[in-house]
Order: sequence, then structure tokens, then C-alpha cells
Amino acid sequence: MKTDVKRSFQGDIKAESTAVLLMCLADNGSAGYVATERVVGRIGSRSGSFVIQHGGAVEAGSVTDSFGYVVPGSGTGELQGLRGHCG
Repeated sequence: MKTDVKRSFQGDIKAESTAVLLMCLADNGSAGYVATERVVGRIGSRSGSFVIQHGGAVEAGSVTDSFGYVVPGSGTGELQGLRGHCG
């Protein structure tokens, strides 16, 4: 299944994002997903946008075995050169 998700972030990251998720559901309710998400806003005093790719497994309503990283070279504005992993 494919779905689009919009999120808002408050705190150290003040931003909005749009993500495209691909998810496969098992008969027992567990699932796996992968996503590509564009984030636009501020991290601290720096503004711009960047793309993260992330994914994981969902079992009993909790995400497990998750991974995520900033796509190299995707930062714009004052977030150019942004790198890192997320969970």
C-alpha cells in the first residue's frame, strides 16, 4: 500500500514535512515500511529543507528495527551539507 503523510515538528526542529510511504501488511497485523520524506523549516537558527529516507518494521503497534538517514546532498539554504542518521 502507498500513502502520503504530512507532519509538523516543534522544538529544536520547527518544520513541516511530506512523506511517501510504502507499506506491506502481514495477516497477523505486523508490517514493514520504507519512506522518503522532504522536511522544510528550521533546525535551531538555520532554515532550509532536506530529505530523509527511513523505514522499519511494525509489530504489536510498535516500530522496531528502524533506520533513517539524511539523503546526502539534499540540504538547501542554510541546511546545505546537513548529514546524519535518525531514528
